[in-house]
Amino acid sequence: MEALPDARAIHILRHPCGYVASVLQGERNHRFKDRTPASEDYGIFEILLATEPARNRNLTMADLKKLTPEERLAWRWVLAHEKVLADTQDLDRVLHLRYEDVCANPIAETRHMFEFAGLAWNSQTEAFISASTSQPQGDYYSVFKNPLESAQRWHSQLTSHVIDRVLEILQLSQMQQFYERDLSIKNTASSLQ
Repeated sequence: MEALPDARAIHILRHPCGYVASVLQGERNHRFKDRTPASEDYGIFEILLATEPARNRNLTMADLKKLTPEERLAWRWVLAHEKVLADTQDLDRVLHLRYEDVCANPIAETRHMFEFAGLAWNSQTEAFISASTSQPQGDYYSVFKNPLESAQRWHSQLTSHVIDRVLEILQLSQMQQFYERDLSIKNTASSLQ
């Protein structure tokens, strides 16, 4: 963003549980070239641990190695997105969107992104979005799929214990502002038990 002062960026966040479930599914189905599980890519974790958000909470590699793979992936998600927020906090040329909102209303949210980016909207774009988002579930990388189904699949892919652990990590982060509703539901459910 510094090198291109006229550029605009769109930062799309996927729910951390959706991210964890998607990575685990991709690894199970051998969809990634790297055979090292993302939860054990300690080179990436070294980079993330050197960021200000990680240093501020005194998080160490030893701490991460004590966690389950799902918890490490949750921290990877948190630290990466906190870095983006820290680096772009004073820039009005960055739009932060939740993936789930785009999936719930693909045409309106894509129009919003086009407007933000200064791109013209046309009927071909709208027709493609309508066609690509009304298909049954496609391949892992396919753009032709039911987006809301994709966005919510983690509810059935992750155990309640894993979901709780990921949300607990999310609660330790400024990223919780994007998923306050999920956290309030979790906290309400916890208080009822």
